[in-house]
Parts: sequence; structure tokens; C-alpha cells
Amino acid sequence: MLKAKMLALGLVLSMGFSKAQELNCSVQINSQQIQGSERTIYDAMQRSVYEFINTRRWTNDKYAPHERIECSMLITIDAQPAVDQFNTTFQISSNRPVYGSTYKSTLFRYQDANVNFQYLQFDVLNYSDNAYLSNLTSVIAYYVYVILAYDYDSYSPMGGTEYWQKALQVVNNAQSSGDAGWQSGSSRQNRYWFVQYNLDPRYEGIRKAIYTYHRKGFDQMADNVMKGREGMLDALEQVQQSHQNEPNSFIQRLFFTAKHEELINVFKGGEPNEKTLAVQLLQEIDPANISKYDRIKQGGGGR
Repeated sequence: MLKAKMLALGLVLSMGFSKAQELNCSVQINSQQIQGSERTIYDAMQRSVYEFINTRRWTNDKYAPHERIECSMLITIDAQPAVDQFNTTFQISSNRPVYGSTYKSTLFRYQDANVNFQYLQFDVLNYSDNAYLSNLTSVIAYYVYVILAYDYDSYSPMGGTEYWQKALQVVNNAQSSGDAGWQSGSSRQNRYWFVQYNLDPRYEGIRKAIYTYHRKGFDQMADNVMKGREGMLDALEQVQQSHQNEPNSFIQRLFFTAKHEELINVFKGGEPNEKTLAVQLLQEIDPANISKYDRIKQGGGGR
């Protein structure tokens, strides 16, 4: 059953706003590294970012309150060169409920360590899909669209394409800004390349794996655990196909950043043949965590 999108009318947000939309995003500003600073500007920034994410409509779909995507954004202030200048690190994550369970599976987890922007207390955060207005709102919008893309990909094969394209539009609008993370030349692991990888047919296996992993894997486990594990093995084989095109790609590593501990816990409770195949696949396609997968052989019960 695909995710229904129903309009949430009269939803009261925890910070006193009433507006139906897609995200239920917690926002935190960490200013501990800035000594002697006036806390009110960080409180205002946190409130502004929260409102910008959680009261804006980002799609044309209709959501019920319980369908809103749970996510979080932690912005750590690394330096404040001037009263309105902030050098920060963004940490973003999102998760997805598992059918027939209270468990929530992490879809996306990422740290963007070079986000610099201007902000004055009481600034209104403006954004347009058609123009670059500020680095702060562009970075936030970019990650909102990434969160949406992952979520839609998890409910239908390649279902998040529209939102990967919207993230690409944010990147394109920012090309002349001079701000870090938007250009192709600065790094192969930045916002520019992340969205390019996800729209490149050579890496479709990873996006398809997100659907298979959740819809044919986790969502089956309430009714048939073995069928669920079979679906997750199918997802790993899809990742393996992309791995053959480019071993250990950026988006492949992000897949396992979110999933490696979860996979260990699932397959620890598997049948011997499932454990053997899972370990073989995982040690091939996720070399960064190769030693951790030995824990699957030790058993000890999965979900």
C-alpha cells in the first residue's frame, strides 16, 4: 500500500503555527563554540528556520498529520566572524515508519561541514524555486527536497525523481553565488555531486534499492519475516549492480551510513543461508564497515 497523501487541516504545530504541510522537522541551533555571544539571536534563528521548514508547502500532495515526514536539522555555529556572518555545520537526518511496527528506519543521515550564511535577528527567510536569494534558505530548501526525494523513493520505484530535480534546480540557481558546496569543481562529495549522482542512470540501482529495502523488505516483516529479509537481500543485490559501475560511490556510502547497523540487527536473526549471503554482499559493497558485519554470523536475534 503506497503512502496516502491527505490534507491535514487545523494541525497545530508545536511552536504555535497552524498549517498543513509535509514535514515534522525538529530544528536545533548549537552555539556552544561561540563564547560570550548573545543567545537571543540563536533563539531567533532557530525559530526562523523551524517556521521556514515546517510551515511552508513543499509539494502539491496532501498529507494527514500522521503522514508528515519526521526529520531533524542540527546547525552548529563553528564561528561568527561578524554580527550577521555565520560559519556552520549542518547535520540532517530523516526516517520512515515501518508498516505494522513502531520502528522507524533511518532514510538519510548526512553532515555538511561548510555552510556559511548571513542572518540578522528578525530576518524573514525568503526563498524561491526560481532564484537564489540567500545561502541559508537555499541550503535548507535543498535538504528539504533531498528528504522528500528519499521518502518518495522509498514508497515507489524512483518515486522521488521530481524532488531530486527540484534539488538540482536549487543547485543550478546557486551556481553564480560563490558559496561553497554548489559547484562541480570544489569536491566530488558536495551538494552538486550528490544530486547529480542520484539523477544519473548508472546509480539507479541504489535508488531502486531504497524502494525494495523498505516496501519489499521492512514493510513485509510484520506479516512474514523471512519474506522481508528476502526483500532486503534483493535490495543489496541492486546496490551491488551500482557498485559494479562505480565501487564505493558517494551515494552508496550514504546508503550504508544510514543502514549498516540496521542490516546487522536484521540479519543477526536470519537463517544460516541468509546470514552467509548477507555477509558476502555487505563485505563486498560496504568496505568501510567490513569488520562490523562479522556480528551477523554471531547471531543474537534480529527484529
